[in-house]
Formats: sequence, C-alpha cells, structure tokens
Amino acid sequence: MNHRPIPIARARDLLIVDVSIPHGLRWRITRGSRSAGLPAGRLNEAGYYNVGIDGTAYRTARVIYAMVYGVDPGARVVDHIDGCRDNHDPANLRLLTRGENCRNTSSARGSSSRFVGVSIYKRTGRWRARLVRGGREVRSGYFATELEAARAYDEWRRELDPHASRVNFPLAGEHLPSAARPPEPDAQNDE
Repeated sequence: MNHRPIPIARARDLLIVDVSIPHGLRWRITRGSRSAGLPAGRLNEAGYYNVGIDGTAYRTARVIYAMVYGVDPGARVVDHIDGCRDNHDPANLRLLTRGENCRNTSSARGSSSRFVGVSIYKRTGRWRARLVRGGREVRSGYFATELEAARAYDEWRRELDPHASRVNFPLAGEHLPSAARPPEPDAQNDE
C-alpha cells in the first residue's frame, strides 16, 4: 500500500482534536462551506472516518496520531486498541505493522467458538486451541472445555507477541495507554 505523508503542520493549522465526537476532529478555521467548530471528515464505506486536507483524504486516526505525537505513521497501521473505530482518543491509538494488525482480530462470525483461536474439533468433540503465524501452525492443543482452550491460546499469544495481540482474557495492565506510545521520532519522520 502506498503511503501518503501526512502534512502535520498543515493538519494542526486546520484541525482540532476532539475525542468527544465520533469524527475525532473539528475544523479550526472556516474554509468555504466548512465552519470553524464543526466536525471534520466523514464516515467511509468500511466504517472508518476520513478527513480531507488540501484535497487529499486521510484516515482520521492517522491524522490524530500524527497531530498528537508529531510523527507520521508512515507505512504502519494506526490501530484502535479497544477495537472501536470511532474512539479516537490518542491513548487508544497505537502503531502496528500490517502483520501485527492482521493477528489483532476477534473471533470470526459464524465460528464454532466465541473465542479467538478456538474451535470445536467435531470428530472428538474436544475444543482445539490453534495459533498460526505466516500460514503455519506454531502451537496447537485439544482441551475438554472451550474456556481451557481459550486460556491456553492466550498464554501462547502472550509468549509470542504480547503487545500487539488481542487476547480472550486481558490481564490487568494490558492494552493500557503505555502500549499506545509512539516510537521515538527519527530524522526522516520529522516535520
């Protein structure tokens, strides 16, 4: 995917971060039909908010991240830690690689289990916990209950990538604002 650099200084001139509204941003100044103070951007077909800056559309979460932390997300994905697409609180945003973000999903609709990484093995009636990376199974096990399988999956997931993973039973301290801290800016990401 091509990355369009976010004009951070221009975004700060035009927009105000306001996490009390689903849009996450308000116009700072009046421009054409857009009055100062009104919500900026609109909801796209995928359920994410986009905002236009000088004729170019950007995902709102990416713009907010860049405005607050002063760092362009670059090719990385700006993830909503709580999974809520309209919660643009900067403490709820974190940078992930595409691979990390793909592993950060909830249980699929229509699956046999309500838990991530768990399914019923129909031949035996036992619950299977399965962890896959790069199309290869890295951990697997069978359990008497769905709950046991979900807990085993969580344990394996935490061992392999503790910060970027959605688990079935978050522990105290997981998914806190510290996980959302931006990387240290380097010379090429400066404004």
